[in-house]
Amino acid sequence: MASWGIRTWDANGIDNNTGLVRILVKGFFKVTAGQQTGSSTISLPSGYVLDYLFQPSTGDLTTKRRKVAISGGTLTLTSVADTDFSTGTQPALGGNFLLYVRK
Repeated sequence: MASWGIRTWDANGIDNNTGLVRILVKGFFKVTAGQQTGSSTISLPSGYVLDYLFQPSTGDLTTKRRKVAISGGTLTLTSVADTDFSTGTQPALGGNFLLYVRK
């Protein structure tokens, strides 16, 4: 192990630092600035769950927001109020959802 970096431990003192985690990218879901609805479905290998990363691609700012939900192999975007900052919401920026699966 390197003599530098960040180490973390759980409550029992067991090292739980995963470092870089490999992911299996399954696809991209492109959205435009202001887009609040949409969905994308992928097939999931047995024992895996769908997750995502979002990469904004425009500098267009908006007050519109959207909620991101995942159920099985489907990522769904729904419209929410401009003042909704609850868990799972984000600004409706243009960009790409990188869909990946993980255990």
